[in-house]
Amino acid sequence: MRDRPGAALGSIPLPWFYLTISIVMLTLVPVFGWAVARFRRRRLLGAVHGLSR
Repeated sequence: MRDRPGAALGSIPLPWFYLTISIVMLTLVPVFGWAVARFRRRRLLGAVHGLSR
C-alpha cells in the first residue's frame, strides 16, 4: 500500500502527496473528536462506516 502512490505519481510529486495527506488528517482529527463528543456512538459509527463504502 505504501508503494502504490510512488508508482502511480512518480517520485517528484510524492512529498506534496504526503504533505497533503498530513494536512487533511490534521484537519479531520479534531472534527472527528468533536463528533465523538457530540453524537451517540451508534449513530457516529454508522455514519463513518457508511463513508467508507
